[in-house]
Amino acid sequence: MNEYIKRYIDYFNSSSLTRDEAIEILKEKVVALTQDDKRLVISYCYPRPLKDRELPARVIRSRKNRGPQARNGFLVPDPIETDLIIEAGKTIQYERFIKHIMHAFSDPTQISPISGLDVVECPICGKKVREANIWDPTLDPTKEHLAFGNPEQTGIILCLDCIIQLCSAKEIIEVLDPGFLDWTKRTYNKQ
Repeated sequence: MNEYIKRYIDYFNSSSLTRDEAIEILKEKVVALTQDDKRLVISYCYPRPLKDRELPARVIRSRKNRGPQARNGFLVPDPIETDLIIEAGKTIQYERFIKHIMHAFSDPTQISPISGLDVVECPICGKKVREANIWDPTLDPTKEHLAFGNPEQTGIILCLDCIIQLCSAKEIIEVLDPGFLDWTKRTYNKQ
């Protein structure tokens, strides 16, 4: 991660700048950050509010705007979708949910396909996923429409694409704010 990201996050968090002013500063004066880095800083410092069940609509809209190659999601970390999860985790409406699923899905050895005969929606992206007994590997060899979960920790089911983005978001958030998932690592001098 670019060392300047944390510096700008700390700067904007301690300032009284608006989102638009921060965007303008990043756009006009900052060359040390890539466009992805700048988007992360804004998503983290100035999260757009979300209502109940609004995150899937936001992810769907983002995928649609990016074209057909983004329709199902991504099987590698994608900075835009990772930022959407980080941004959601910084909102009042989604903070507890994001923390919960980060804990539940952070250990790949505990994640597995969910047995059953249901078709459910991924709560992050809204994609329809099939439980293992009705999933067809010949139609979905990448497992992007297979329902995954961690029954020991949660009843929530996610698609593989969102698990990948969630794990990427968790890695970033642990650097930016170690206290986000573990209150014992909280630093109180930030704001």
